[in-house]
Amino acid sequence: MAVDIRQILSALKTRLRNDAPLVAVVSASEIGSYLPQDTSYPHITYSMTAEVLPIKGETGYEVDLSIIVYTRYKGEAQVLQIADLVKDALDGTPLTIASGDCFGTVYTGLTTDRQPDGESYTGELSYTLFYGE
Repeated sequence: MAVDIRQILSALKTRLRNDAPLVAVVSASEIGSYLPQDTSYPHITYSMTAEVLPIKGETGYEVDLSIIVYTRYKGEAQVLQIADLVKDALDGTPLTIASGDCFGTVYTGLTTDRQPDGESYTGELSYTLFYGE
């Protein structure tokens, strides 16, 4: 049985939308893998790619996860505040799914950027997740 990426996306969405400190700043409805273009600020989107690789002699999956924070008017300080809340929500606890076991969730970095409109900012948190069947 292969690890189902949709289950990881669902587990991530559930984890972030149910984190009280995070949703006190970003509405739960503004967190998702797809949000309409007229979504209000701040909001969070995410995407991932997976690669099959052997882990401990078995089929495993390395999943690269990008979580992007979007803010407007409150600058990089709000990006950093929300990024810290996201990190706390994920806090090293595996995203449990039915189709595989999570061996680990590794935070690999944060990149912030001021957008060309001069009012919007983004922050991209990068994670690597390891799953086995």
